[in-house]
Amino acid sequence: GNDENARAGDEARQLAHEVINLSPAEFALALRRTSAGFARGTSELRGVSYRESTNRYEARIGRFAGKKYTYLGTFLGGEEAARAYDRAAVVSRGKEAVTNFPLHQYSDLLSRVQIATDDQLRVMEQEVVTPSGAVARRRSSSYSGGASTGASSASTGGTVKRTKSGTVFS
Repeated sequence: GNDENARAGDEARQLAHEVINLSPAEFALALRRTSAGFARGTSELRGVSYRESTNRYEARIGRFAGKKYTYLGTFLGGEEAARAYDRAAVVSRGKEAVTNFPLHQYSDLLSRVQIATDDQLRVMEQEVVTPSGAVARRRSSSYSGGASTGASSASTGGTVKRTKSGTVFS
């Protein structure tokens, strides 16, 4: 009865005291860490893993474009990888996206997502899978892909070409 209520009240007051003493960045990190999908251990950034073997950051997003996990690229910096994740989250989840950085930083993209047709959203999904800051993956010499294909990328103003020797951004 009363003892349980008193204990619950004490716990709530303690939690409120701890939250008040957190910086906004610490509070956001604490919230992200409790949510499903947070990449635990290798990076403090959502959707980002650090690969010691390559000294690079890798971005992935779950439940994107109909797949369980989607590889978004390898980046030289963690912030670049986090922004790639954020853009994919905005395209996938709109204003409900949980991002590493404040959602208002993606207001132009969010506006386009909100008015996009299903076909336009599919194109946007493909654009965020090969972001401009990504480091091209090297393919083995046994890669047996066909002719190179070009894909226009509205977000980068360039072209992405996949060839036998790897991916080229121009």
